[in-house]
Amino acid sequence: MKKLATLLLAAGLVLAASAPASAGDVKLGLYNGTVAAFGDNGHMPAFGEKGFQPFNVYERIRMNFQYVASESLSGFVQLQAGTGVWGEGPKFLSMNNRFFVRQAYLDWLIPNTRAQVRMGLQPLALPAAVFGNPVLDDIFAAAVVTVPVNDMFAFTLGYVRPGNNDFLGVTLDGTARWGHQGWDAYFGVADLNANGFSFKPWAMYTKYHHDYTLGVSTGYGWWLGAAAEYTGLSPLTVSADVMYGKGKIKDLGGAPVSADKGWLFAAGLKYELPFGTPFLKGWYGTGEKSDSAHRMPLISGAWDANFLYFDGALTYHDLNGITDPTGTWGVSAGIEGVSFVPGLEHMARFVYTQGTNHDFPGGVGGFIEYMTNHDKSYEFDLASTYKIYENLTFGLELGYAINRFQNKDIKNSWEVVTSFVYNF
Repeated sequence: MKKLATLLLAAGLVLAASAPASAGDVKLGLYNGTVAAFGDNGHMPAFGEKGFQPFNVYERIRMNFQYVASESLSGFVQLQAGTGVWGEGPKFLSMNNRFFVRQAYLDWLIPNTRAQVRMGLQPLALPAAVFGNPVLDDIFAAAVVTVPVNDMFAFTLGYVRPGNNDFLGVTLDGTARWGHQGWDAYFGVADLNANGFSFKPWAMYTKYHHDYTLGVSTGYGWWLGAAAEYTGLSPLTVSADVMYGKGKIKDLGGAPVSADKGWLFAAGLKYELPFGTPFLKGWYGTGEKSDSAHRMPLISGAWDANFLYFDGALTYHDLNGITDPTGTWGVSAGIEGVSFVPGLEHMARFVYTQGTNHDFPGGVGGFIEYMTNHDKSYEFDLASTYKIYENLTFGLELGYAINRFQNKDIKNSWEVVTSFVYNF
């Protein structure tokens, strides 16, 4: 049956690709990334999703299919095979449900307007200007409407379903009963651009509902933020992010079991020179106190401050590091876009990270996702990319972190990562 489905899919693609132009245009794309990682993570989270090994080779394939019916209507589907690990067998790219639909959405214009609608499984990110947005930046099922008002102003409204799950449970009297867990989010973004200044305020509200077999748990969360960038002082660019969030979850009896709130600030400067762009960036996220929670709640986002601790890797950044900068502060300094040979670029940076959390309850601090104000990390990153061909890029990534944690199990960490990426 699987073979038949595969043959039918292949036949459909061939027929679509050979359809006449009057029926629409079909655009095909292929991504193939192979990454070899060597190093010692010292209990850092690098490649933690797989369980770190001294050496491993990973491979991932993405196939893109876009059908453009007209300027007002198109559809997009992205299939992914992997991420697989070499040596797991001849079917390592498809075993354990690694072949799946990663994106599938429709783009269409509301008739007689400039408003564009995107519906389906899509990449979605709230605004950010420095390191990324840790609240929301991932693939989600969503419906988003963007309305351009004029050349300087547009706004976006959206509905997101971050989570939804039905499950079969048993009540206290032994009766089988279906339970449900749902999570809905609503957001809005304004986009203002004038004279080299970009300002994007945003807001989001979420509602959580968990219908257990023994009762109902509810919760909510809300966020306010803004991203700003100014390029009017060229070659100097100034950028900043600010965001605040609060969330609460109640137990079956209505009593709060989780209550989080906090701030996150980030700012950056970069100065373009003929040979590269030096930069200076920093962030501060409020942390836990001894008597209250002051870490901003998150859904699923991004934070590309460095290679080993956060998810700033060149390739497969979704397997590398964590995306939660709350409870930490840090400074990043370096230079990017350095090029003396056509097709060859380099980046170098130093990143200092320290926790802003109170000691972990019981006096034990220094878990890798929970840095106390006594925990520090000094990381040095080097990266180079070389375009072998127009669609084939070689990457080299070097990272070394000196870790000084209360938890003495966390040692210094390093990595050497090479990648070959075909993108057509």
